[in-house]
Amino acid sequence: MTAALQAYAFEASGGKLRVLRYEADVRLAVGRVLRDLGVPDGADVALLADGAQKLTSTGELGEEVTAALAAGGYLVRRPALEIGGHGLVLDEATVASAASAVDGARAVVTVGSGTVTDLGKAVAPAGVLLVAVQSAPSVNGFADSLSVLVRGGAKSTTPTRWPDALLIDADALDRSPARLVAAGVGDAVAIGCSGADWLLASALQGTRADAAALVPIRDAVARLAAGAHAPGAMPALVDALTVGGLIIGALGTTAPLSGNEHLLSHILDMSAMAQDQPHDLHGAQVGVATVLSAALWDVALSEGLVRLAPGSVYPDDLEERVSEVWSRVDASGRLGATCAANVERKRALWQGGDGLAPGVLAEVRAQLVTPEAVVGTLRAWGAPTRLRELTPPVDAETARWALSALPFMRDRLTLADLLVVGGAWTDEFLDKVIDRADAAGGGL
Repeated sequence: MTAALQAYAFEASGGKLRVLRYEADVRLAVGRVLRDLGVPDGADVALLADGAQKLTSTGELGEEVTAALAAGGYLVRRPALEIGGHGLVLDEATVASAASAVDGARAVVTVGSGTVTDLGKAVAPAGVLLVAVQSAPSVNGFADSLSVLVRGGAKSTTPTRWPDALLIDADALDRSPARLVAAGVGDAVAIGCSGADWLLASALQGTRADAAALVPIRDAVARLAAGAHAPGAMPALVDALTVGGLIIGALGTTAPLSGNEHLLSHILDMSAMAQDQPHDLHGAQVGVATVLSAALWDVALSEGLVRLAPGSVYPDDLEERVSEVWSRVDASGRLGATCAANVERKRALWQGGDGLAPGVLAEVRAQLVTPEAVVGTLRAWGAPTRLRELTPPVDAETARWALSALPFMRDRLTLADLLVVGGAWTDEFLDKVIDRADAAGGGL
């Protein structure tokens, strides 16, 4: 990891992310990092891990981090986390339990996935040192100041805090399961559409986003097209994910790197959890969803649908449409009510009544890649390109429902909202999107 990226991390975090290291055996230096950051010998350290085994060349990552802390003179406690059929789920009960478990510690160390890192960021109090040990190149959420939490059964992004140190162990990453590496690529390629959703959303909210902020991540992700076997492939993926996280943290929102493709992944998660069914990794779902999102943009642009008549507003039956969508997976109405509240907040953000300002469309187009380009990068890393290739597979009926639900889940504006307001969010339109993605080699 270059000194320039380390300096960028310090700058992007306002000096809060003080240590960023990507090197072999950095896991063994965790005690020294704590000491350098002012945690005295003999201090109480809480270590959070997600229960999944993570191998290094000499053992298991969590055990080696624990041993390294103990050897450094620290008193280590490892609270038991609630791991269910969906793995570690950051719902209200889990977060509250973990917060209680780390109470009184002088430092919190997380070892593992983006989810357990998000948990650490949510529960480590201000003034308590937080060190994240990254076990796999699976998501971009390690190097930012936000956490994806589950509230009322729905996923939402919540401001939390920066880690004081992010230690990316090259030995562990090189031994990451192939599906975790592929998931990281899936999370990274989202920038091929997410930036366009972000710029459009800013215009619809009457604000102004800076497209220049996305240049570093677009450049980093472009290197991934060479594939998993190209020289420097893993460092390229680490750079792409880390830069992405830093941009998210610096801007204070995941929106630049989280558009319709992330919404589709969250919808699949929420549907599976509501029905007590398994779902695939976040990044794997995001990668496939990016193919569909790229197709969505391509069809909308080619048919001239990315436009807005002055005075346009959401339809009067918006709440009913939200409830109807979510009744498919949750007859209790709890999930529908949560999503309806989210969508109502989105309606309040809408400032598109004057239409789209000149230049917005050109700026949006510049952020987009083709569905074929997304498929090419995913295949170069052995990642799935169709929802039916996920584990478990997503059947065509569920996939189509999830796609139709895009505007009816979260308080984040995207292209889907523009199409709802314009009356273009129809079965016929979705058929065209699915066909376009299929022609590129992905989608359903």
